[in-house]
Amino acid sequence: MVKKKTPFKEISITVFIAGAVLMGLEIIGGRLLAPYYGNSVYVWGSIISIFLIALSAGYYLGGYLADRYPTKKYLSNLILINVLTILPITFVYKPVVDFFGFLPFILQPLVTSFILFLIPSVIIGTVSPYAIKLTVKDLKTVGQVSGSLYSISTIGSVVGTLVTTFIFTLFFTITASLFILAFLLLILFFYLRNLNIFLVISIILFILYTSLSIQTQGLDRASFEFDDSVDYLTSVPYTNLTIPLHVDINSPYGLVSVRDRDRVRTVTHNGGDMGAVNIDSPTKQVKHWEYLSGIEVVFAYNPNLKTALTIGLASGTLQRNLLHRHNMTVSAVDINPVMVDVTKTYFGIGDHIEGLSTFVNDGRVFIQNTNEKYDLIVVDVAKYDQHNSYVIPFHLVTKEFYEITKQRLNKQGVFVKNIPMSSRDEDFLKSVMNTMSLSFETVDVYEFADCCKIIIATDLDSPISSQIYQDVLDTKRDNFDFRDSMVFTDGFAPVDDFRKIFVSS
Repeated sequence: MVKKKTPFKEISITVFIAGAVLMGLEIIGGRLLAPYYGNSVYVWGSIISIFLIALSAGYYLGGYLADRYPTKKYLSNLILINVLTILPITFVYKPVVDFFGFLPFILQPLVTSFILFLIPSVIIGTVSPYAIKLTVKDLKTVGQVSGSLYSISTIGSVVGTLVTTFIFTLFFTITASLFILAFLLLILFFYLRNLNIFLVISIILFILYTSLSIQTQGLDRASFEFDDSVDYLTSVPYTNLTIPLHVDINSPYGLVSVRDRDRVRTVTHNGGDMGAVNIDSPTKQVKHWEYLSGIEVVFAYNPNLKTALTIGLASGTLQRNLLHRHNMTVSAVDINPVMVDVTKTYFGIGDHIEGLSTFVNDGRVFIQNTNEKYDLIVVDVAKYDQHNSYVIPFHLVTKEFYEITKQRLNKQGVFVKNIPMSSRDEDFLKSVMNTMSLSFETVDVYEFADCCKIIIATDLDSPISSQIYQDVLDTKRDNFDFRDSMVFTDGFAPVDDFRKIFVSS
């Protein structure tokens, strides 16, 4: 007796949705783990490895089950089980992260990815061999059928990747994104079971849930117009709100948040503080952010600095100081378009201010492509995760980067880099300074409490004595030996976990 084969249309829709959900889950996985472990190679290497292991196991399991239970009903049951394995992720991922915090940092994303994503991915992996089993009518067409289904599944994966990257990331929370994926599989379950009433209801609920889950809070560019009569170097927007500002905005690089507390406005990225201003007096120094004013020690090296390029924007405090106190012309670059909009809308610092130009670009790419030269270049960029604190992108600390940067400085120019770190990370600090010394004659470091270090690199001599900047000059570390430390290159710069790997050696 020849078993009735499942229509190719139904199977095609099934593998398409399964492929889309798989890649959607993988991209969301990276987004989910980023606040805890960052976006390092360890995180993505862990996620990709777990998904590949899961697919391998899923293909084997799917083939085994398809040979024994070759019916559409069993396939739909697997789809339903998949729904039930995806939904809990949104509730358990934080406890899982906390539980495995005792492990070496390099292993934490691997173990967490294993616990959270292995089972859902294994079940998705069973779909392809099951689909082939239910579709092939005779051995003569097995190659054509399997090739077609794998092609459709791959197209689904591409669509899932693009939708998750360019839509889910910007307009939906992690919880909503996971629920949408689960909802799609639930709709697929009803479709395969021919439960038309439930299918219609689930589609309607899916549309309603998706519509209501769109993140509309955050930047409403049409609601705020800059007043030409207001000096936004000495004031910030939204100062007289009856309720303190509380804004969360999804971005391609994570969650950007703005908070008002005790008349201080702070911007955070994935939970890490990136900048702050005094709401009533934006030019006044905010406690714990003294290093931003400390950067002005560069004028003790060269008091005639007129043009500046800053990499990293956040609250715009540095740009405000350079414009307001020193009347400089400033170009500000930030890789995150949402951060640029946030700085303008909620901190008043943007290209509406005379003398300031803002650009959305990777800092290194901008420096490579610009033909401009500057008197001052400041790099103040770091990624934040709750386990590894602040980590500087590796391509902004290499020998090749400093060589390019020096080419963009005028002859008497000064380069500044903020290193957000504590005193226990001195091996990393020494390597950064030694790498800089290959391009600059003078490399000095200034310490601000135990939060960060400011590195000044230039071909000028050491700074001249200055009463104005004496407090900062007193924080300079003299006779700091860094010459035998590792040199970071584009080929090898283990920035993400430098301290944990090299401190013992």
